[in-house]
Amino acid sequence: MKKILCISPSMNTGGAETFLMKIYRKLNHDEYHFDFCVSSKTPGFYDEEIRSYGSNIFYVRPKTQSFKQFKKDLKNVLKSDSYDAVYRCGATGFMAIDLWVAKKCGVKIRAFRSTNAGTTENKLRQVFNVLTRRLLTSVCNVKIAPSMLAAEYTFGKRVAHKKVHVINNGIDIEVYKFSKHNSEEIKRKLNIENKKVFLHVGRFVEQKNHAFLIDIFAKYLEKHNDAVLVLIGEGPLKEKVCNLIESYGIQNNVIFLPITGHVEEYLHAADVLLLPSLFEGMPNVVVEAQCSGLPCIVSDTVTREANIINLVQFCSINDSKQWVEKMETTCRGSNSELFAQKMKEAGYDITDTSKSFIDALFNN
Repeated sequence: MKKILCISPSMNTGGAETFLMKIYRKLNHDEYHFDFCVSSKTPGFYDEEIRSYGSNIFYVRPKTQSFKQFKKDLKNVLKSDSYDAVYRCGATGFMAIDLWVAKKCGVKIRAFRSTNAGTTENKLRQVFNVLTRRLLTSVCNVKIAPSMLAAEYTFGKRVAHKKVHVINNGIDIEVYKFSKHNSEEIKRKLNIENKKVFLHVGRFVEQKNHAFLIDIFAKYLEKHNDAVLVLIGEGPLKEKVCNLIESYGIQNNVIFLPITGHVEEYLHAADVLLLPSLFEGMPNVVVEAQCSGLPCIVSDTVTREANIINLVQFCSINDSKQWVEKMETTCRGSNSELFAQKMKEAGYDITDTSKSFIDALFNN
């Protein structure tokens, strides 16, 4: 049995954590065992499922709290079992410290997966990230990214095009295949049967650019009042977004929903996915939406690799008028159930992704 220790701030429903869980579900647990190492004491969304597989969740003190204690805690975890590999996900070289500790403890395979293609950090921190890139590339001997844009941001262009495994954000194709039944059930549940439904899935953080999202939706409502915006997620800026919605006076047209393990049902019920993010590595929700036959309007900062089967349109976040025009002319087609097969043919089946992930780690 191969044992892998996966390090993440927590095991919540972020894209990186969800990617990891999708892979773990598909693996033969008699052949591959994952343990998890987190730095948050708050229970994560996936904790119960993780433990149901017989996996451990270890807590280590955050390195920002005490680097000495963090190093001690991580060493103790690494020495508690014979791990064949350590896996860390993130966007910057600062996380290379985790793999440096693993190297010191004798772990042979040290994998790092880029999760993003940008940052909202200040200039000083951005410079620090570039400076630590060399440490990252030297301590991690397996480099993974969901897109070439994310690979270039994290590892640098020279390394990205030579030594990085670009592995698709695979999904369970049958789960996300459009279901008319799901669509009708959700619309009835939310009382939005006769509305045009715009959907956004993402944490309430600066990266997701909710202020712009609310602005363009308010502009759309000036001409078309038969629309709703469904927001799925949690995060530190949620209250601020609520206040902004009230200031526009559009609260009756916005629906907040908590994090769900069945986002596919809402993808089926929507007419358009909106994603005006400041940056993304390879957004999971855009992959999932396309499998559901849901057209997407996303910011032009998102990698063009996200347009897998021609359901994605790119707009500048400096041009709200362009977004509103796209929102007016874009809607789900009548053949949504056909796109699942196209996604499978494009290499986005999670079974293939899981195989690619294991091959990158152990057949590198």
